[in-house]
Amino acid sequence: MLLICLLKFTLSITVNSFLSKMRDVMINDGFSGEQKFVAVIDAGSTGTRLNIFGFLVPGNILDFFSIERVSPGLHSFESKDDMEKNLKKLIDNSNKTLSSYGTSLEKVPVVFEATAGMRMIDPARKKKILNAVELTFCSNKIKLHDINILNGLNEGIYALETLSFLKNFNFNVLQKYGCHDDILRASMTQYIPDFCTNINMKKQCKYIGIFDMGGGSLQIAYEFEKSSSYNDPVHVIEGKDKKIFIASFDGWGLNEAMSVFKKFKNYKIRKKSTATEISAELMKDFKSLEKPNINDVNELYLLSYFYEKLTQLGCGRETTYNEIEKLYKKRCDDSSEQFCDEISYIISFIDSMNVDHGKKMFVVHDIAGINLNWSLSRAIMLL
Repeated sequence: MLLICLLKFTLSITVNSFLSKMRDVMINDGFSGEQKFVAVIDAGSTGTRLNIFGFLVPGNILDFFSIERVSPGLHSFESKDDMEKNLKKLIDNSNKTLSSYGTSLEKVPVVFEATAGMRMIDPARKKKILNAVELTFCSNKIKLHDINILNGLNEGIYALETLSFLKNFNFNVLQKYGCHDDILRASMTQYIPDFCTNINMKKQCKYIGIFDMGGGSLQIAYEFEKSSSYNDPVHVIEGKDKKIFIASFDGWGLNEAMSVFKKFKNYKIRKKSTATEISAELMKDFKSLEKPNINDVNELYLLSYFYEKLTQLGCGRETTYNEIEKLYKKRCDDSSEQFCDEISYIISFIDSMNVDHGKKMFVVHDIAGINLNWSLSRAIMLL
């Protein structure tokens, strides 16, 4: 298994140690229900992840999380046999995890959702890959409840729903039980030292939003005032007390963007000003995109490659455009590394969304150790 898989597996063990203890405290507090597992396969452009979630039902209280990953993305395989071997590793590793709980992928609802890597290939190849995926799972006695290529707009709204769920879970469950029980507090604060004393993500927040950049696509989703006159039928969902703006752009993920970078005639000059010019050229359509004011969003979360690259740059959990630009200038003034091109692209995107340069943004991968990813929202739909 790749190193990244081992790291994520270690993470899931740590979090679940706390979640299982929390379940015992809740039962002692009068909760009665059963544990139900579901699995969501996220077939992305850079790899395939099998996410396993355990919930206490009724109530849909998350009490287990595990993730396994194999690389590369399924659309990258030329050989059907190699793709099947890749998926078999994923199945075997996930079944090892579930066996500790007396179950397996044969016995739990499983869905397969492919994202940008599959959205961008031709229809005949899509069909061929999906057929091979279905046969692989069938030969392993696993019935897929759904096998689908996820629409980019749905990917964005699922990510926003996951954020909303985890914020409520954090406030109503983790803080209530994790911070008011001595054993749980010790377990949780060992994992996240300041969890019970300095929780940045509070429940009470009028509008939330996400920027989510993968390898192949880019998703934008955020809430705004219901009374707003902005009402694009393609990009707006009407809620009870607010509206949600959603946009998805295949081909604008980080890896795809870097491929486009290299096609510009002045790319080989490799100066910081060149990267800035190319990024600005790529982002001019975003700049002119009509959209609700992003600065009305109270909490804006930067996910996936935003998290990975900005953390590598030196940003903390909270940052601003000004801080990112300052760190970029310090790191990249005399550098021609691709990392600096990636940061230039990220900076140009944030600027193209008209984010105030002093606005606070959250740079996150998880909330309390649970991945902030669209797959959790999809999992809840299986309960």
